[in-house]
Amino acid sequence: MSETSVLIGNVYVMMAYAFRSVHHREAALRGEIEFDHLHELLAHLIGSETSRQVRRGLHKQYVLHEEELTTVRGKIDVNRSVMRNATSRGRLVCLFDEFSEDTQHNRAVKSALNTLIQHGSVTQERKRFLKRLISHFAGVSDVPLRIVDWNSLPYQRTNSSYRALIQYCQFLAEGLLPSDEPGESLLTWATDDSLNDLFERFVREYFAVHYPQLNSRASNVVWSVDDGLELPSQLPAMRTDVTLTDRQRTLIIDTKLYSSPLQLGRWGKASLHSGNLYQLFTYVKNADTMQDGSVSGLLLYAKTTAQEHPDLDTRIQGNRIRATTLDLTLPWPEVRQTLDAIVDLW
Repeated sequence: MSETSVLIGNVYVMMAYAFRSVHHREAALRGEIEFDHLHELLAHLIGSETSRQVRRGLHKQYVLHEEELTTVRGKIDVNRSVMRNATSRGRLVCLFDEFSEDTQHNRAVKSALNTLIQHGSVTQERKRFLKRLISHFAGVSDVPLRIVDWNSLPYQRTNSSYRALIQYCQFLAEGLLPSDEPGESLLTWATDDSLNDLFERFVREYFAVHYPQLNSRASNVVWSVDDGLELPSQLPAMRTDVTLTDRQRTLIIDTKLYSSPLQLGRWGKASLHSGNLYQLFTYVKNADTMQDGSVSGLLLYAKTTAQEHPDLDTRIQGNRIRATTLDLTLPWPEVRQTLDAIVDLW
């Protein structure tokens, strides 16, 4: 299996963990399907989730329609009827609700399917599968994928099954795909904020699944201001990427996806990005309210093609501070071994 296929397979695992998709996680861990391009992976995820949704039935809701009619339906829009001179033609402009599958969520899914069919680096067999799926969206409007407002898509009990599907479509829309052009690194996409968010969510969910006793979560750290002082309103919020806790100890993990994980000084000396280290240290010191060294910090970077990588294990003012990498081009068992070692070495 090529390094690219291994990397894409691990992205598959990351997405399955991050979006809490148990059936995809099991399939990804078994390595049942090999992908040569991330378009293929996104087509598989979007296609399989769409197929599941079609079997359930596409979500419908009442959608407001406006139409010129010869008989009254719903509410008459007097102003538009006059402006369009509709009455002279024996018509009225009516506003009415119709129970329809032409919803925001279905438009987004249809747009993603069309994008993969028309522009994706996807096999002809998979494109035929996507075309069969899109035939179920005949009553859904076509909209460009680039104009979908992902943050405005609401979820209720009736459409909660769309959540993972919409997240996969959003990844496609945001172009989180590594370039396969000659000379491009496998991880040239690694600085993208959204992929960094995926990496963060993956790490958090991995520990939540395999180490439930450690209560893996993102948490807020309160500034440890001196006794008797109010918390100033202009102090920035401190929110961790991942916090692991047991009864006596806490580990704060800050995840990073950088194409260049180290910075170079004036004389060519490689060191951790100062901002990353300062932020983690601030979190650790403020979280260590007992000042007993029970809170540790870890900078976890996705390994890139850079020549040097973070490798730090020290104590600063009584608190352990580490920095290490996770190589996503290794087979999954080795990736998992690295993650498990974080707990073992804690």
